[in-house]
Amino acid sequence: MWTLGCLLAELALNEPLFECDTEIELLFRIFAFLGVPESLEAIKGAEAVPQFPQWPPIKISHAGFPKRSKEFVRLCKTLVPSRGDVLNRLLRLNAVLGSEGMNLLEQLLQINPQKRLAAESVLAHSFFSKPALAQPVQLKCSDLPLSRDALLSIWTTYIRNEGRLRPRADYMGRQTSINEIMRAILIDWLIDVGVHFDLSQETLHYAVMYLDRALSEMVIDKSRLQLLGVTCMKIADVFNENSKEYYRQENAKEYVFITAGEYTEEELLALEKEILTLMKFQLYSPTTTHFLKLYTSLIQIDEPTKILSNVSLPHNFIVPFCLALAELRGGWIPAQRSCFGYIVCRVPHAEHHAICIVSGNG
Repeated sequence: MWTLGCLLAELALNEPLFECDTEIELLFRIFAFLGVPESLEAIKGAEAVPQFPQWPPIKISHAGFPKRSKEFVRLCKTLVPSRGDVLNRLLRLNAVLGSEGMNLLEQLLQINPQKRLAAESVLAHSFFSKPALAQPVQLKCSDLPLSRDALLSIWTTYIRNEGRLRPRADYMGRQTSINEIMRAILIDWLIDVGVHFDLSQETLHYAVMYLDRALSEMVIDKSRLQLLGVTCMKIADVFNENSKEYYRQENAKEYVFITAGEYTEEELLALEKEILTLMKFQLYSPTTTHFLKLYTSLIQIDEPTKILSNVSLPHNFIVPFCLALAELRGGWIPAQRSCFGYIVCRVPHAEHHAICIVSGNG
């Protein structure tokens, strides 16, 4: 219920309610917002109990009372000036949630768990008894056209993140017991694993990206290379797929099974923690599929050309490849040719159709 209250507030504020980096900072932010409880039974027994400021407890719901009411005046006197930012947040919350929403939020954000509303009481709360909004129209992402500027903004973000999260080019030179051929064999096997689990091509690209990033940071023995690959596939599955991982605690058993019992669940989970730590949990690494989808959306090529261009190429080769395919199929317009600074021309007197892609930058 506490999490539900935090999410409700985050939706109303469009920012985290208690944004922090450490546990002690989290406690300070919670107590500054709600007040320090009279009893700190929850942290008794700690070797060093921090000395919190004397922040009196408040009632969140009073922010929804009339401004001249005793409750609202008392709230202002309690929070101003030392906790003025808390008062501003409460007023922002009240502007979105209203008095009923503030009452619900107050009962969810109780420091004492025994005082929080139960799930049945939350569903029966008057906040949810308002007339439902009209049923929204269900749209696919492809039905929501983005402007050229928006797509170029996404492209800029992809380029920046790719440069920041790109694997090292020479990482294989650091390895002592594996080589490029072993990596190629592993990726062939991961493709079969992806087919077995019915994973998308994007997930496979994520897995290969995680594999290369992990090998850039760690030296792996050849006896554990398969374990590394299947662990990266599991991470990609959890991150990118609407998989069973979200509906039950763990699917490590299935990924261990696919290795024919070569490794244990404990080994897989331990390596998963190590990989996530090495990558600093930064899992959104742009891959070839991201750039391909973006380019095909921006230059608006037809579906057969999209299928033909769906090959594993570095993203800086995808644009020329798409341009060449579209030119050969005759589905191009001049404005699209220079979208990314490329010029398309046919080579005269060639025995077969030949397309020359020239960068506008020389």
